[in-house]
Amino acid sequence: MSVDARQRAGTPAAAALLAHAVFAFDVLPRRPYLDPLEIRRIIAQPEYRSVQRDGRIRLYGFSESLGRYLRVVLLSDGETVHNAFPDEGFAP
Repeated sequence: MSVDARQRAGTPAAAALLAHAVFAFDVLPRRPYLDPLEIRRIIAQPEYRSVQRDGRIRLYGFSESLGRYLRVVLLSDGETVHNAFPDEGFAP
């Protein structure tokens, strides 16, 4: 995780997101370009939302820092972040 990402991880908004161990230790280190605060914003106010057959929830929102849409996948509990990544195929 970059120094900048570690600094953002120390904020209260990011703390709730990073509390999910699988996401924090599996996804974020492999994708240091992801901003936990942007992910939190997309969870709070998604531009588009859909539910997969397995109950996972897909949320989409535009990332200003990346200049593209992010897909944030939550587990069926609606809180636990399973995955997050830029979605090249998403068209609003």
